[in-house]
Amino acid sequence: MPLVRITVPESIPADQRAALADGVHRALVEVAKAPADDRFQILEVAPPEAIVFTPSYLGLPHRSPVVVVQVFMNVGRTVEVKKALYASSMSKGALRRAPLNPARSAGVNPAALAATGFAVSGPKGGGGKMP
Repeated sequence: MPLVRITVPESIPADQRAALADGVHRALVEVAKAPADDRFQILEVAPPEAIVFTPSYLGLPHRSPVVVVQVFMNVGRTVEVKKALYASSMSKGALRRAPLNPARSAGVNPAALAATGFAVSGPKGGGGKMP
């Protein structure tokens, strides 16, 4: 069960927030092969001063308003799948033109997207069930 947390500034309209969340889920389904009905997202709207970022990191620019996407998945997906997910939906630069890019499909400036992925280990559970 991937868990996605998306933090957006208040200036991003509700329709763009929904499109962004839809785009992230679509990328998880199409690239990481998450089940289509396995959608768990936390969409957090924050005041601009609550989202702190550096203007550039590793030579990649970030522009305001910054949107932060965090994806938590169980350990087990290959490095290739993780790279493909990042490249198709969350990457910087030329890779942001990919058709699954949630920022682009939501009308959010791709330079405003900061994404991280986390692989978690431990008991797998979902839907209120624990093994």
